[in-house]
Amino acid sequence: MDNMIKVFDCSAVSGKRLICIPYAGGYSAAFKPLQEELRCDWQVISIDPPGHGSNPEPLLNNLEALVRLYLDRLRAYFKPPYVLLGHSMGGKIVHRMAQLLELAGAAPAAVIVSGCPAPDCPPADYKDDQALLEHVASFGGIPEELLRCGPFVDYFLPILRADYDAIATYTCPSEQRLQTPLHVFYGTEDSVFTREDASAWLKWAERVECAAFEGGHLFLQQRANELAIRIAAILDQVKEGIPAR
Repeated sequence: MDNMIKVFDCSAVSGKRLICIPYAGGYSAAFKPLQEELRCDWQVISIDPPGHGSNPEPLLNNLEALVRLYLDRLRAYFKPPYVLLGHSMGGKIVHRMAQLLELAGAAPAAVIVSGCPAPDCPPADYKDDQALLEHVASFGGIPEELLRCGPFVDYFLPILRADYDAIATYTCPSEQRLQTPLHVFYGTEDSVFTREDASAWLKWAERVECAAFEGGHLFLQQRANELAIRIAAILDQVKEGIPAR
């Protein structure tokens, strides 16, 4: 049994797959509300990154290493048609995965990046642990009461640190433009990734479409129903082995 891969309970038998990569500090449960709202014939798959959720593997603080790891462990699921979805840090990961999958001749039918700055946008580097915790709390990633809970901070801070270090040290190795259609989602009240930031993705794919959702950086959970409607429309465009336009 693979502790990393989580296949949500779904009656889909079509072989169509939506593969979801979580945000910094997150794991597969982040996509459970979305899966419950989709109610479609697509199988929803996510992951628990190393050291996250139920995955006991050592934490990794290198984004390119995470990309290579996920490509290896998920390789059985990269059969057409499939779609990649990543939120925040997960968006950077699915973008790089898509670049490599295109080169390998196994491109996804569509890529969805959500709440995620483009690869050439300079990342913030939170070297101070308290500043990092306060940043994540500022957009609802940590409830205020848990910031005052020592055991929780002791557990969660190394996970956050590994993920944010991976983001801060990442430079996309390639300027390859995706041929796969790219969908960029952003929250209207997101201070981390704004509407203006979304336009920076235009240079990274031949076809880019942006969509706004009410809410802050974690609109993924706040607006699961609206996201499900939008994602279902993208999935409905996907034919067997044919990219969504």
